[in-house]
Amino acid sequence: MTQQYLITIAVGPVQEFIASARKLRDLWYGSYLLSELSKAVARTLENEGCTLIFPTPKKKTDLEKDSAMNVANKILALTLEGSDPQAIIENCEDAFKKQWKKFCDDAWKRAGTAVDKVLFDKQVEDFGEFFAAWTPYTPENYRTSLARCEQLLAGRKNLREFDEPAWNGSGKPKSSLDGIRESVITGKLSTNRAFQIKQGEQLDALGIVKRFGPWNHPDRPHFDNLAEVAALPYIHGLKIAVTKDQNGIKQKLQEFPSIDDLYPAKESRPPATSADWDQWPDDLPIDLLHPSVLEAELKRVDQEPEKEAFDQEPEKEAWKEIAHVLKKLWKQTIEPQPYLCLLVGDGDDMGKTLNDLAGKSEHQQFSSNLDDFAREVHNTVAIHCGKVVYSGGDDVMAYVPLHTALACCQEINTLFRKTMQKACAGTQVAHPTFSLGMAIVHFHMPMDRALVLARQAERLAKESGKNRLAIIQSKRSGSDLAITGGWDAINSYPSLPDRLYAFVQAYNQQQLSSRLAYQLRSIVNDCGDNLQWNNQGTTPLPASPATAEALRLICRKDIKRDDALLLLSGQESIRHLSDELVIAHQFSRARSISQANWL
Repeated sequence: MTQQYLITIAVGPVQEFIASARKLRDLWYGSYLLSELSKAVARTLENEGCTLIFPTPKKKTDLEKDSAMNVANKILALTLEGSDPQAIIENCEDAFKKQWKKFCDDAWKRAGTAVDKVLFDKQVEDFGEFFAAWTPYTPENYRTSLARCEQLLAGRKNLREFDEPAWNGSGKPKSSLDGIRESVITGKLSTNRAFQIKQGEQLDALGIVKRFGPWNHPDRPHFDNLAEVAALPYIHGLKIAVTKDQNGIKQKLQEFPSIDDLYPAKESRPPATSADWDQWPDDLPIDLLHPSVLEAELKRVDQEPEKEAFDQEPEKEAWKEIAHVLKKLWKQTIEPQPYLCLLVGDGDDMGKTLNDLAGKSEHQQFSSNLDDFAREVHNTVAIHCGKVVYSGGDDVMAYVPLHTALACCQEINTLFRKTMQKACAGTQVAHPTFSLGMAIVHFHMPMDRALVLARQAERLAKESGKNRLAIIQSKRSGSDLAITGGWDAINSYPSLPDRLYAFVQAYNQQQLSSRLAYQLRSIVNDCGDNLQWNNQGTTPLPASPATAEALRLICRKDIKRDDALLLLSGQESIRHLSDELVIAHQFSRARSISQANWL
């Protein structure tokens, strides 16, 4: 019998493709690049007659360029009998390099003459990782062969190659995104705001590809800027207020000047979306609802040097008018919250699950179901007014507004559970669970910092037991708060989402004071942090001074003792309870605003 081989290939570097970003579009395009490069490798393997295991396309068109399928950076395949694995891998590497070069050349054509082409080409040639390993295979030793193949790949990846850069970077500024490579920008790029190059921003070759590459994509998705996402609860509230004809808000919306008045030069208009609502002025960016965004635009108009004063006057008058209308609107309602949520999550112990699967067909079934999850999660997030930036296999990165964030997280977890039940059906493998991190951030926070917080939250969920939700709240004033808890109730202790829902409801019904969380913290200094209960009777009784004082504080508002006991159920730490209350209050304000409750 002629020999077959298992081949595993890893492309990258993952961190630089999807971590270095200033804009959501940079993030999306980085993950898109990685998927398309992996797809080029998978196509080559299939053309060589190999059987793909990861990914497992359902139809041949799944591996075509720009298909809906996302391919992770790691590929596993089985060769035909008698094939030369080394020759196959060389062809795969050639396909990887050609696809990468095409992406780079297309982006450079968009960027134009302001890019140092010589330096750009040298960085393009230097960039990219392609690692591969193979091992003999027989159906009887699939798991052994796979383990050996993974071991060889890990060894190859750990064998670092450190080559001297092919260019002289002396005296050149570094990339603004990550500071790793020198900038290839030599002159002033187009002032067209669609390119969104900040004044003074420096980009290396990868940064240029990320920033300009999307404009070559025929169906590139629109990504809201973070200010737009933060404004969505307010927009939903305005819709309800207009329906109810509340405070003459409908009339105020009709007083807005048109976008033609605000941005006479069409090329200067920000690439923002409107509110997707017929009562909202056509094409007017919703991020102008934030006072800080309006202030920045007013300052920009005042400082524009290239126009004659006569030409600027109508534009300045339009901006004065929108400022006047917005101030009246804020007085009748409230200023929008400037916060939103960034989500990062993935499956728990996926490597162990894959190792426990018995054979090739089970791996293919599992892979196919993971692809279903990666596709379906887009709709789950969209229903909650958010958007997926990246989904591949069990990994998800998305953003959502505050008023829908909790529900979105729960539904992502539910979708993953259902997918794993299907993926593991007929096997003896335990179903993997899902850990998700949420970062609540200000829309002015730099994207790289927001990503770090979201990944920290995901790591917190993993390190505190997995199968959990972790939330980090980062306000512009004060220190960050972090809470974590399971998706499921444990005995009398509700799940973290259910606890937060209960707090949100109590806040919205004005049963809890917004000051309660901070009043509880003062108890810690006097009575300690531990909440203890005597559960011998039918009703739990406080078993420590701290518990009695916490119960007294909560019952001072219009809340019954039984309801207060329910809110405290299972809590062991006053400080943790306080942090949950602070974060729940922010969710409750967003929900109130989205329902046109402005007080």
